[in-house]
Amino acid sequence: TTRGSFLLDSGLPNCSLLPNTNAPDQVVFLSHIHSDHAGGLSGPLGQQAPVVMSEVTFAILKETGRLRSIRQPLVISAKSGWIRIGQDIEIKAVPVPHMPGAIGFMFRDGDRALIYTGDISLASNRHDFIPDLARHVDDIERPASTLLLDATMAGRNLGSSTVSLAEQVISASN
Repeated sequence: TTRGSFLLDSGLPNCSLLPNTNAPDQVVFLSHIHSDHAGGLSGPLGQQAPVVMSEVTFAILKETGRLRSIRQPLVISAKSGWIRIGQDIEIKAVPVPHMPGAIGFMFRDGDRALIYTGDISLASNRHDFIPDLARHVDDIERPASTLLLDATMAGRNLGSSTVSLAEQVISASN
């Protein structure tokens, strides 16, 4: 952003991701509690900046004792709508199909927008998230938008799906 940076998830525990001393992240946005997304908060990163998460993620981290490593946890609800943070940015949390408490984040400023889903399964035998995702894109109301889908588990034998996430998004947008 024009005033600093923010971090989307924190990565694995004991990874080399450390607080950026040149341009410290102002906020960490946590999509869910899996260690490849929240594990890095157990180190110095969790003490650096406020960490925004869902109510369910907060409750799970508290119950498991992992909340103690986070200096300033902030809870956001997918029912809250758009919330202004700072002077330039609005955020909105949206539920995503991955695990209980998993949320994605939508960000917008005056010129551009970003949707970050965290881990996601766009469609399965039980759900179809594509219409919801299209609605979220429409809700951004900005011509310059980026959709950032986390597909680290897509296409892996033990992952959530063997479907190509990129092909699924492209075919859904046609």
